[in-house]
Amino acid sequence: MIYKSYSKINLYLDILSVRSDGYHELDMVMVPLMFHDELHIEINNLGVDKITCPGFNKQTIKHNTVYKALEILRRTYGFKETFTIDIIKNIPNQAGLGGGSSNAATLINAVVSILKIGASEEELIAVAKEVGADVPFFLKVEPARVRGIGEQLEHIKIITNPYVLLVKPEIGLSTAKMYKLSDTLEPVHGEIHKLLNALKEDSTKQVGLNLFNALEQPAFITAPIVKKLKEKMKQLGFDGVLMTGSGSTVFGITEDESIVNKAHEIFKKEGIWSKKTKFKL
Repeated sequence: MIYKSYSKINLYLDILSVRSDGYHELDMVMVPLMFHDELHIEINNLGVDKITCPGFNKQTIKHNTVYKALEILRRTYGFKETFTIDIIKNIPNQAGLGGGSSNAATLINAVVSILKIGASEEELIAVAKEVGADVPFFLKVEPARVRGIGEQLEHIKIITNPYVLLVKPEIGLSTAKMYKLSDTLEPVHGEIHKLLNALKEDSTKQVGLNLFNALEQPAFITAPIVKKLKEKMKQLGFDGVLMTGSGSTVFGITEDESIVNKAHEIFKKEGIWSKKTKFKL
């Protein structure tokens, strides 16, 4: 069976505090995108799992989120079945698009469905949270306000559905390093209620005016190209431009498809990765 594993962007990411365990208390708005990876998943008769993914070998695959999710599921529910899983990657790594987290959540949902495991939503969130902080969001793949370290989900309705252009420089950014650097900087905060109100209207311009990401500060210091890309996309006429997650991808939103097409061609000529997509609502 083939399962789609969707990407996401953060329309809002605010750091509220640092917890005693080192994790950060966050307030975010996350929206899934149509842009996706694919997981090909089948039960096998090998007695061992066989997982393949570009960039991983037999030794390093144990560090892949899909491997980790499958191990946690097996430990939690005690099933004996083994799987052949081929991960077809389109979502770039260290991009702030949630590719690894989405892959893990897709695997969880798929195995639960294939084996008809009677798991509650709370149980699956607990499994997902053990894999990684962003994984619970991808279990439902719906726009949500996300709080805590990523496990507190409040699904929200979004009216506007703009065109989205994703632009990623060659450099990737480490999530852990971005948060660590942010701890040394003067805190900045947005106004999430303004964004939430804008999302209830059919106005991409209002949404664009209220985008916010506290991790842009450390990202711009670490990789100035991210700031340059953001400034260039603003000049190209997008209604809103923001870095997503911990970077390094910058996205622009607009209701004008011609702006997206023009920008995509410009970045293509410059050898910079870009992808046109839309919200998954």
